[in-house]
Amino acid sequence: MHQVLSNPNVLAASARNSDQDVVPIPLDDLDIADGVSEFSAVQSDQSCAEYGCRNTTDPSIDASSVSELLRKSSNLRTLLQSQGSSNTSEKDPEQYHSVPGKVPHYHDTPRKTLHVLFTWRWEIVNLSIAIGLLGAMYGILRRYEDQRVPNWGPNINLNTLLAILATALRIFLIFVVVEIIGQAKWNYFASNAQSTRDNPTRRLIKVDHFDQASRGFVGAVRLIPSIITDTTTLSAILVLLFSSGIGTFTQQAIQTRICQFPLKGISSSLPVLQNITPPSNIIPDDTLQAAMISALAPESEEIGSPVSADCPTGNCTFTNSMGGVYSTLGFCSYCADTTSLISSISWTGLYSESYTKYSLPNRMEITARIGVYDDISQYSSQLLVGSGSKLLGNWNVFELEMITSSQWSIANITILATSPRGSGNAYHEEPVAVTCTIYPCLRSYNASVVNGKLRESPAGTIPLAPNIVTAFPPNATIQDVYREIDTIRIDELFYKALATGPGLYYQAVQSPCLVGDTIWTTANMSSVAGGQRILLLHATPNETRPFTVEFNTVPIECLYAIDNAMYQYLSYFMGGNVFNDTCDTGWNSLQEEPKPTKIDCHGSFWLAKLYSGVDTTATSIMNRMEAFTDRLSNKLRMGVLGEPDFVYGQALETTVCTAVYNKWLLFPTILVAATSVLLAWSVLRSWRYQDHGMLWKSSILPFLFYSDRFELQNCEDTGGDTTVSCCTEEERLLTLSEMELEARHRMVQFCGTVRQEVA
Repeated sequence: MHQVLSNPNVLAASARNSDQDVVPIPLDDLDIADGVSEFSAVQSDQSCAEYGCRNTTDPSIDASSVSELLRKSSNLRTLLQSQGSSNTSEKDPEQYHSVPGKVPHYHDTPRKTLHVLFTWRWEIVNLSIAIGLLGAMYGILRRYEDQRVPNWGPNINLNTLLAILATALRIFLIFVVVEIIGQAKWNYFASNAQSTRDNPTRRLIKVDHFDQASRGFVGAVRLIPSIITDTTTLSAILVLLFSSGIGTFTQQAIQTRICQFPLKGISSSLPVLQNITPPSNIIPDDTLQAAMISALAPESEEIGSPVSADCPTGNCTFTNSMGGVYSTLGFCSYCADTTSLISSISWTGLYSESYTKYSLPNRMEITARIGVYDDISQYSSQLLVGSGSKLLGNWNVFELEMITSSQWSIANITILATSPRGSGNAYHEEPVAVTCTIYPCLRSYNASVVNGKLRESPAGTIPLAPNIVTAFPPNATIQDVYREIDTIRIDELFYKALATGPGLYYQAVQSPCLVGDTIWTTANMSSVAGGQRILLLHATPNETRPFTVEFNTVPIECLYAIDNAMYQYLSYFMGGNVFNDTCDTGWNSLQEEPKPTKIDCHGSFWLAKLYSGVDTTATSIMNRMEAFTDRLSNKLRMGVLGEPDFVYGQALETTVCTAVYNKWLLFPTILVAATSVLLAWSVLRSWRYQDHGMLWKSSILPFLFYSDRFELQNCEDTGGDTTVSCCTEEERLLTLSEMELEARHRMVQFCGTVRQEVA
C-alpha cells in the first residue's frame, strides 16, 4: 500500500474509465464554478482534524453531493476527451479544456514538430535575441575599431552601451538555460520525461535543488553532485554559472589608445631636390665647401636628418597611392675594406727608432714610428686620404655593384691609416684601408613627423647615369646607339652630347612615379604625352658590352638630373679640396692609457673625424662616409644649391581611439554556442518523447495537478533511489498549455492552522 502525498486532482481520478460519447458544448454552459466550489468543500476528516480546516462553503454537503460532483466531472472529462484530439486546433483554447485521456499519437510529423517548437517558442525567441545581441556587439566593435571614441553625451558612452548589451545578453541566455534545467527536473524524476511504471524514486528535496539551481549561484553548485553524470544538465548549470562573467569579458574587449586622424584643410610639406643646376653657372664655392665640411665634421655626431619639415600639428604623414614613397636627388656611398691590399716594409733609424711603411697599389703610403725620446718610449700614427677617378687596380676585392656605381662617381676615395694596438713591448700599429665611391643618386624615403621630429626611412637608391640622347638624331634607333657605342670611345659620345642641344645631364627616372592621379612606370611611360626622350648609359663592366642603354620617353615630373657642369665641379671640389690630405698624431707615450684619439690634419681639420685612435677600423670609417653622404644630401634638399621643391602630406590630429580585442568576445560567444546546442538537444529530445508527455520545463503546475503521482517508497521516505513505483495508470498527461488553461479556471483555497497570538 502506497500513501498519496496529496490528491487535488479528484477531477482527473473521477473520469479515468469514462468512455461516453458526449456532444461537445461550450464551457460557459457548464457550471464549472459550482463544481470547483463543491470540490473545495470536500475535505477529508483526517486533514481537517490535523490542520483545523475552516470550511467556507455549505457545511451540509454529504455523500450525495460528492456523488453529484463526481458525475459532473466525469461528464466534463468525457466531453473534453472526445474534443481534445480533433477540435483543439480549430477552436478557441479559452472555450474548451483538454483533460487527461488516452495518449494521442501524432502520425503527422510536421504537426508533431510544430507542437514541440511551439512549446519551446519563447526559449527559441530568447536565444535568437541573444544571438542578435552578440552580433550587435561584434558589429559595434568593428564599426568603431581604430576610430575616434564616439561622443554621445555625458550619460552614455561606448563602454556603457556594451555593458547594457552584455547584461541583456546574459538575461536572455539565463532565461533559456533556466528552462532547460527545469525540463531536466522532469527527466531526473522520470525516464527521459516519460511517465512509466519503472521511473526511479528520488529524494523529494531534489525538487527544491532544481528550483534553487535556476535561482542563483549557490543553488546551481549544490545541484552539481546530483546530475554529475547528466552531460546536458551539467552543461546547462555551467553555462548558468559562467554567464556571470559575460560583462567582465565584454568590457575587456574594448579599450582605448592614442591615435591620429588627418585634419581637413591643413597640410604639411617636405623639401626635395629634383634638379641640381646652379643659376647662370655660378658655382657657390664657400657655400658648397661649408656644406661638405659640416657634413663630414658636424657639430653634433647625431646622424639624424637636419631636414626641416613643415608640420603645424607636430604629427604628420606623407602618404599617397604609392605608399608614401617620395624621391630626392642626393649622394650615395659604397665602401669596401681594402686592408688586404696593404703591403709593408720596416727598418730601423739612426737613433734605434723603428719605422714601418704601409703601401697600397695606387701608391698611397703612410709610415708608423716607434722610438725613445727623453727616455720615454713613444709612437706616432698617420692617416692619409686621397681620391682618384678610378678604383684601385685590383678589382677582386670590390663587389660588382660598387664597380658599376664607380663608373659615374663624383669621387673614388681611399683612406689609409694606422691604429695603435697593445702597450709596452706588445705595442704595434694595425693598418687599415678603406676605399669608397661617392656617386650622385636618386634617394627614396618613407617619412613621417612624430612629436615634432622627422623620421625618414630609406626605401631605395638609383645611381644617376649620363643621358646621351643629344648625341644622336631624333630618329635614331636602339640599334644605332649600340653600333655607335661599339665603334667610338665614350668620351667622344660625351663631347657630341655637350656640343648639341641642351647638353649633357646625369639623370635617373623615378618608377613608379605619381603625376596627378596617374601612376607611371617603365612599362607605360613611353605613352606619356609631351614627355622627354632619354638615352641613359648604364655601366655593366662584367657583361658582353661595358654599357647598356635605357631608351624611353618619360614624364618631366619623373626625371631627376644634375647638369654636367655641376657634376664636374662637384667631382673636382670633393676630390681635390675635401678628401685630399695627410694627418699625423705626433709623438705619444706608449704608457699613456687610454691612447689619444686626436690627430693633426693641418688645414683639413674635418678629416680628423675619420680617425678614432684604437677604435679606428674599416667599419668605423665606412660608417663615417655613409653619414657624410646622408648629411650632404639633406643639406642639398634644404637649398644649398638653389630653391628646393616640395612634397606634401597631411597634418594629423592626436586623439583617443577605440582599441578592439576580439579574443575577449570568445567567452560570450562560447556560452551562446553552448546554449544553442543545449536548446537544440532539448527540443530534439522533446520531439522524440512528446507522446509520453512531461514537457513541462520549469512550471510548478505539474506538482499541483499530479501530486498524487509523487509517491513515497514503500509508504515511507527511505531516501534511496530505486525503480519501484506505485503508478499503474496509463493515461495521457496534460500538456503545459492545457494545465495553464485549466489553472485559469480553477479556484483553490489553502487550508492550514491559524496560529493564535498569545497575549
